[in-house]
Amino acid sequence: MSKRFRDEENEEVLEDVTEGVEELEDEELDLDDPVKMSEWVLSILLAAIPIVNIVCLCVWAFGKNAKPSRKTWARAKLVWLLVQVVLLAIVGAFLIGLLASLA
Repeated sequence: MSKRFRDEENEEVLEDVTEGVEELEDEELDLDDPVKMSEWVLSILLAAIPIVNIVCLCVWAFGKNAKPSRKTWARAKLVWLLVQVVLLAIVGAFLIGLLASLA
């Protein structure tokens, strides 16, 4: 059996915290809203920075708080990055083989 104590001051603080949490829940991201142009500009800028782009794209692609359009864009961008890496590996292997045969 748990022991509860009643203190008017603590109850007021608890009510203030509860109201604050409810306000934050009301102000959460509305995932149904379209992505604003300024958000797209920032997204594209971050996607252009090496290493940062992979982190941001993974967060947007697989995160729970991402808007659907940004989530889809991030997944498509990750697919293109993967295609680029595979093509770069193929071309690199071809060039290394070509240089090895000339030596």
